[in-house]
Formats: sequence, C-alpha cells, structure tokens
Amino acid sequence: MIRIIKNGIYVFLLAMILILLFSVGNKIREANSLPIALPAIEMRYAKRMVKRDECYIIQVTNPEKMEGQYFYEEDGEKNPIALLGKDPRQELSYIFMGSEQNKFLVKGYVIKDFSEYVDQIVFYVEDWEIIKPVKRDYGYKEYRPEQRFYYPKDCLDEYDLINGDYHPTVYYDIFMENSEGNYYLKKDGYYKIEPRWNGKSLEWYLIEDEKKIPIDLKGNLPEYSFDTILKNIHSYEYEEYNNYFIVKGKLSENEKNVLEIYKWWLEIPFSYNDTNFDGKSSCYGFNHSDLEQGVYKRYR
Repeated sequence: MIRIIKNGIYVFLLAMILILLFSVGNKIREANSLPIALPAIEMRYAKRMVKRDECYIIQVTNPEKMEGQYFYEEDGEKNPIALLGKDPRQELSYIFMGSEQNKFLVKGYVIKDFSEYVDQIVFYVEDWEIIKPVKRDYGYKEYRPEQRFYYPKDCLDEYDLINGDYHPTVYYDIFMENSEGNYYLKKDGYYKIEPRWNGKSLEWYLIEDEKKIPIDLKGNLPEYSFDTILKNIHSYEYEEYNNYFIVKGKLSENEKNVLEIYKWWLEIPFSYNDTNFDGKSSCYGFNHSDLEQGVYKRYR
C-alpha cells in the first residue's frame, strides 16, 4: 500500500514537472513568435566584418571603470570610442543599453582630424547591427510595469517596437553632437545660433562668449525644413529646454547682425514637444512618425 502511494506521488510530481516544462516551452515559443523588427547577427560574422571593413565591435562603458559612452577591445585592452551619426542609443531604450550588456557592430569611418582633437577614435556611424545574444533589462516593475521574462535573444521584435524600446530613427546629416560642434566653432566660418518662438514669430540669436545677440538670417534657413513646426521643437519659456544650431556661413560686412547660412546642423540631443504626454522629450533624431506629421519636412 505504501509503495502504491509513493508511486502515485512520483507520478504526480512527474506530471507536474511535465506540465511546467510544457508551460515554459509555450511561453518561450510565444516570446519568439512575434514578427521580427531587427535580426541580430552572429559574433563570427561581426568579427569577419571588422577584419574586412572599417567597423568596430563596441559596448556601453561602465562609468565606474572608464570614461566615455562606448569602448572597443583590441589585444585584450578596452579603448574608448566616440560615435557620431547613427548612434544605437538614438534608436534603443535603456533596456538594451546597460553597461557592458549588449555588443554592437558599427559600420562607417573614422573622422581623423576630430579624433586627433579629442585624443580618441571618433567614428561616424552609417549603420549598426546588434550581436547575438540580445539581452534586455527592464529594471524594477514599479518603474517599468511592462516586464518580459521570456524574450527572443536573436532579434528585436514587434513587442520592442510597440513598447518604444526600439524606435527606428531616420538619420540625416542634419545633427551634430555638442563636442563636435565645439570643435568646429574653433574654425572660421562656423557659428552657433539659437531659435526662440515668441508666440507670434521666430527670433534668432547668435551665441558668442555665452552672450546672445539678436541676428537676422538669410540663405539656407533651418525653418525651410521645419516650417511652422519649429516653434514646437524649441521652447521659449524654459531655459533648460533651449536648442541650438551649428551653422556654416558668413557674417555680412555691410549689414549689421546679418548671417548668411550655407549649411546647418541641429545640436543633439534636442528637446521636443511631445503631443503624447504633457511635457518634452529629449531626442537624437526623427522617426517615421515625425516625418509623417511634418515635424521635419524635407532633407535639404
């Protein structure tokens, strides 16, 4: 009788284990069944790309161990690298960007004179790939209610898109990092300007030695691309939300405070009136929704 009871317990426990394994298997299948938004690549493929082309395998730095946003490894040594252009952080949320969490393959080219200026490699990113396995860290549930224990490690999927953790950005040559802007401002023909919306019209100011000088613009104006939406991107009320443009141009010798613009760049990150909530968000580029809504009208 005792043996029968023990056998019954074993059968019950075995059944429960099988049910649990089946449930976990279903969860894993569900996690991997959503449409793929961005496939991850194998490390061996990434390493071949580094050897063949001008590419780097990078990770987010641990601020307690070294300075800078990213690092790459060479001969077992971690070296800082600064990114311009299509930076992964422009398109991925914090759940992918923890210190030494995920690895990325960045493709592009080294900006040699800027690299010499900051004494580290400055790399202009034309495109990037995330390398398998893809890791996600959602943090505390109180801060982030949308938690996912099971998730695909070989791609970014539709769930990441829906929850805003992967937001593909349309990146054009209209953005410039603050450090890059400071570098160019040391050269002749480069200026820093600030737009202000006074409620009725757009005003422009030239920034020189932390002073703001009212100025008139002509030539290739940023407002041609942003149109009236410019007032929604640049705040007049809050100093901490001010945004700036770096411009290449020429100050008029005959007219007072007139700047002719040949080319301009919006300094990133920039503040943006977000219609989805009562506040402003910090941005590194424009996504497809922004283009559809006319936030950025055209590429000049």
